[in-house]
Amino acid sequence: MPTTTRNPLALKAERCVAEGRHYKVTNQATPLRALAEFLSQEDRTGHFESILDALDQRLVPEYPPTSWSPKASWNAIEDGMQALKDLVLVFRAVAEAADIPVIETFGKTIIRTLIDRWVGVMAWMRRLLVYASRTSAESGVVGLTVVTQFSASLMLMVTGSGEDPFRLEIVSMTCTADLILLLLCQVDPQTQRHYDLAPDQTPFLPPTLCTIIQLLHIYLEYSVGAEAMQLRLRSTKASTRRMAIRFFIRRIEEIVAHSFKSNLAAAAKSYLYLVVSVSILVHDRALWHTFDLEDFIFKYTAALCTLTKKAETLKFADTRFWANVSAAIIVLVKDFLIKLSPNPSAHVSKLVEGGLLQCVAICTTHQQDSEADLDLKSDGNALDALFLLYPFMYLSKVYFAADARGDSNLWRDTCHVRRSPEGGHMCDDRPSIKP
Repeated sequence: MPTTTRNPLALKAERCVAEGRHYKVTNQATPLRALAEFLSQEDRTGHFESILDALDQRLVPEYPPTSWSPKASWNAIEDGMQALKDLVLVFRAVAEAADIPVIETFGKTIIRTLIDRWVGVMAWMRRLLVYASRTSAESGVVGLTVVTQFSASLMLMVTGSGEDPFRLEIVSMTCTADLILLLLCQVDPQTQRHYDLAPDQTPFLPPTLCTIIQLLHIYLEYSVGAEAMQLRLRSTKASTRRMAIRFFIRRIEEIVAHSFKSNLAAAAKSYLYLVVSVSILVHDRALWHTFDLEDFIFKYTAALCTLTKKAETLKFADTRFWANVSAAIIVLVKDFLIKLSPNPSAHVSKLVEGGLLQCVAICTTHQQDSEADLDLKSDGNALDALFLLYPFMYLSKVYFAADARGDSNLWRDTCHVRRSPEGGHMCDDRPSIKP
């Protein structure tokens, strides 16, 4: 058991969150009203600060201990875990009742308080992640799943609520970027795959297979977050940067490889979130070069092709899935190749080699939602991406890449694709290329 008494504010927040599941979250929701009444009785920021006191940077236990054992510094680790859980509960309760004035005011106050203590909170999160990854998976007390869940949950609550200047200050801190990178590289010791948190672990998020990828996307949507992440990756030594960037690629390959009919839609959404996030990062030319060393265009395209063929085999007709696949194709072509590649002619064969023509051929035969899960600045659909590739189709290396995959028939169809004067598509007598 923790060596400290549970915080009154955390206990009240925990009860409100637990009971709130049985109520419709409105101004009349009894648990949230109880929290508002609790906060209005007196200044409760002292209770919040006492949670942060337990997460003071000076209390972070050393690692590795002089004589390592799984029980070393256990009391401190247990107290830190409890404080982190309490912090998450408070922010979650505040987020769910932000429309109640007393709670909204309290939420703004604690964010200002948190800024001065954020470095300590991040230091504790990093240590808990490292400690958990070195602890036997059978201990069942500090597991990577739990630590990663609470870390991702807290990060989402402090970064995912608009252009608040205090939240932006937290986003811009280097330690925040460091924690996101650390979350991305966490591996389940039992499955030996990167963690992808399920929606039921973070129920305040829209359904998605990988909450950590969604966290990355939310973080990079802030310009200060993108700049902080680019600076962090650019300033580290080349070997570390390359290792970190491999996580951006390997994670989505694992998600696609282990996707089934029950989670295909979530896999497509996670894929879209990730490639959009990477498209933000590779605006930095040095990072583009490092991603290119990892052959990211080919690997991302191959992963999407695998996902698309799985859906086709399973006769998966979800219209939002196909909208997300179509949007992902546009990102690969319009953003990675046309806008960002320093030499599109050198990279177009990577798209074809990865199976882009097959992705387009399959995708255009399926009905899609009018919008994907992300509102992309890059307009268009899968067939529009094909027209962007048209000027490159006559390069010999593009043909050889298609022929090596057995897609030479798709290559020939693509070379005959034209736009009609009315703006529609013509492909000889065909509306689109055929798989």
